Amino acid sequence: MASPNIQKEIVTACKIETIKDIIEDLNGDYFSLLVDESFDVSRKEQMAIVLRYVYRKGFVMEAFIGLVHVPDTSALSLKKAMVNVLAHHSLSLSSVRGQCYDGARNMQGDINSLKMLIKQESRSAHSIHCFAHQLLLTLVAVSKKCIQVGELVLLVSNILNGLGASFKRMDKLRESQKEKLQEALYMGELETDASTLDNRAKAAGYLRSCQTFEVAFMLHFMKDILGITYDLNISLHKKEQDIAKSMILVEVAKQRLQDLRVDRWYPLKNKVSTFCIMHDILIPNFDEPYANSGRSRRTRVDHTTLHHYRVDVFYKIIDWQLQELNGRFNEVTSDLFHGVACLNPVDSFSSFDIRKIMRMAKLYPDDIDEFNLVVLENQLANHIVDVLDFSFNDEK
Repeated sequence: MASPNIQKEIVTACKIETIKDIIEDLNGDYFSLLVDESFDVSRKEQMAIVLRYVYRKGFVMEAFIGLVHVPDTSALSLKKAMVNVLAHHSLSLSSVRGQCYDGARNMQGDINSLKMLIKQESRSAHSIHCFAHQLLLTLVAVSKKCIQVGELVLLVSNILNGLGASFKRMDKLRESQKEKLQEALYMGELETDASTLDNRAKAAGYLRSCQTFEVAFMLHFMKDILGITYDLNISLHKKEQDIAKSMILVEVAKQRLQDLRVDRWYPLKNKVSTFCIMHDILIPNFDEPYANSGRSRRTRVDHTTLHHYRVDVFYKIIDWQLQELNGRFNEVTSDLFHGVACLNPVDSFSSFDIRKIMRMAKLYPDDIDEFNLVVLENQLANHIVDVLDFSFNDEK
């Protein structure tokens, strides 16, 4: 038992027997793939493969079946390695009914990714990425597209890092929140901890950056957007997921963003202007040409300040947010989860809906052909009559 070689042989024997038992449990049925990439201690790329399937007694099981080194991270290389592992256990991609990966482009991209290569082998192998992560990715995607959002995130991050480096600064910040921040600065309450010239220079630079209309506008605007997606974010991070509620909150978030785009420009503009007046922040003339501080003065500006904030910032950020939400929480994803939610037995299957179940069934053409779709619809209708009749007789 003290010999490393014997230890490895024992572990290998246990692995072989465990996987053998897993394959017997699977019994040639359908399964989902969970795959992730990582580097080992020697910095070689490796891929972990996990199966998710329904156990004979009705439990959902997840089982690790392989960890393989891959020569590169291309989708073709990953697929080849996966096919070899599955074939070793007499499994095929044609039995895959679900895929789950991280957000990397070679795994989840819409073109030439591992997800798409497997979808070519099995049309019913749908990929549903983690909802909570997808919501985060929508915000990341928007910050990458819009320089104003990216600059705001960087500014806030730098300020938090500067404050977080000192407990004294954090205590001073909490104290300053009781009064106006500007008054605290004038009284010197926050300057005493800036012991070095470097710290003072950074603090002064951050303060100047914050005291601009653009930062005030972006802070108020992003606060509105994050407030709209807050309930959805909380719901998606819960350990016990209510799928039906989460999908409703996705649609609510989309609708509220659309309402924000249509009705809330002038209220937002007025709110930011009032804030700037209260804090002596210069408000630009919206009818004048927009002056980008990052451009040369000789560069000709062909739009007004109003156009910049309303069209290039307000409309574009909301449109990008909606585009990302529609792309990540698309029609296929919605139909799948609405269909699953209809099978929830809570409150005597109160969420049961034939139309939603039929839309879900049509997403599995390899399993349910046109004839069986007709049969299924009639069976579902019969089920409703049976349940209603049972409930009526039970009450009597």
